[in-house]
Amino acid sequence: MKQFFMVLCLVITGIMPVFSQAVGLDAAIVQMSNNVHQNIPAASVVALPIFEAPVRVSDYVLGELSRALINGRSLKLVEQTRIDQARESLAFSSHSPIPDPMLQRVGWVLGAQYIIT
Repeated sequence: MKQFFMVLCLVITGIMPVFSQAVGLDAAIVQMSNNVHQNIPAASVVALPIFEAPVRVSDYVLGELSRALINGRSLKLVEQTRIDQARESLAFSSHSPIPDPMLQRVGWVLGAQYIIT
């Protein structure tokens, strides 16, 4: 539970300064990736579920963030197909965010140590 809360805090504290400086989406993704790499131990298993945004924006951000995290080579990402399967088994639609109370269960099902929301 502490890990999930920590990641949520990392995302909020890591991204808020970015948006206050009015940088582009790509720069925010790079900064978020750097923040995740600095604060999550190497070889950790990380899941990136869909978040609340228009579908094209969510898909773009998840794709770019996944590439940035993979290129860092220190984290293991849960495949999106496994996240989609967990979403289906828990009766969530494929493009809706997973409610916060369910994130820990989804993370456990996926074997993820961290979920970045």
